[in-house]
Amino acid sequence: MPGPGQEPPTDHAAEVTSPLFEQAANNAPTNLRELADIYSAALRTSIRAWQDATMSDEQANFLGFFVHRGLLPNSLRELAGVAPLVVRYREVEAGVPVPVRAPGILPGDVRDQELFERGNHKRPLEAVPRRFLEVIDATPYPRESDGRQELARDLLRPDNPLTARVAVNRIWHYIFGRGIVATPDNFGHHGERPSHPELLDYLATRFVDGGWSIKTMIRLLVTSEAFCRSPVPSPEARTFDPDNIFLSHAPVRRLEAEAIRDALLEVSGQLDLQMFGPSVDEGSTRRSVYVLVRRAPTNPFLAAFDAPVPFTTEGHRAVTNVPAQSLTLMNAPFVHGLPRKEDRSLRGGACATTPV
Repeated sequence: MPGPGQEPPTDHAAEVTSPLFEQAANNAPTNLRELADIYSAALRTSIRAWQDATMSDEQANFLGFFVHRGLLPNSLRELAGVAPLVVRYREVEAGVPVPVRAPGILPGDVRDQELFERGNHKRPLEAVPRRFLEVIDATPYPRESDGRQELARDLLRPDNPLTARVAVNRIWHYIFGRGIVATPDNFGHHGERPSHPELLDYLATRFVDGGWSIKTMIRLLVTSEAFCRSPVPSPEARTFDPDNIFLSHAPVRRLEAEAIRDALLEVSGQLDLQMFGPSVDEGSTRRSVYVLVRRAPTNPFLAAFDAPVPFTTEGHRAVTNVPAQSLTLMNAPFVHGLPRKEDRSLRGGACATTPV
């Protein structure tokens, strides 16, 4: 048996020429003329199969062989007679609306999950009925339901304060750089205690009363006195609150990776401020919020400045100060390519130097 990577090569010739053998099964050629007729018949059969949407893989390979080598015409320059048909096809195609797709969830198998002894999945114990958090409501969900709809309702039930607290804490975290609960992914016993518990409850209540509007909550926070304070701490604050937990002054925050990229595009006069639209490649000059995020490969420039790796959720980003960041600003192809663009005009208040 051949080992990994030692499989015999695939007979690609047989894949391409199989339509010929089918055509010549009952009439083997005896001269070049008859062979040419078999080739012509096989080509016509393959083309008709393509027209009828019944073409096999072997026929596709057979046609592809001739097209790739220029033996069959495949351009409007060579097929001027079909140009009006192609133009009409493009017009009809442009008028077809692009369908809007949204991900959804279908009900799965209804079953209760076993309790694992000390978390060991190899030692399951009794099954635990599907239900919400026991501290709020321990009533099991109906046995005939998978529990998704019931869970969604329980998350927003009036006597459940956790959902609103988690939501406003994350909004506060993004506005001020640190959440009222400093561990936005963990509100449990192993997470940190809130620095302002009464404020957290007030914001959660106001968030629910405001119809769960994120924009309204952001507007409230950025117009607050805490957000508008000076970043210069007082001598007392340096002594009693060196980490600025109680927000005696505005926290100074580092630029995120996307903001650094946008700032470089802005000072070079190339930032595209177009709103909305589909995602773009990382080589685009649009704002970083529109840049497509791939799991692999990741954007090396953004990764150097602590952009999250799109494998798991992250409540807060890492903040590092490493030599790779300064080296990236000096050597990254993205940075080197900025001055070479044709549009070098500065805008947005940037200062242009004029030779003396």
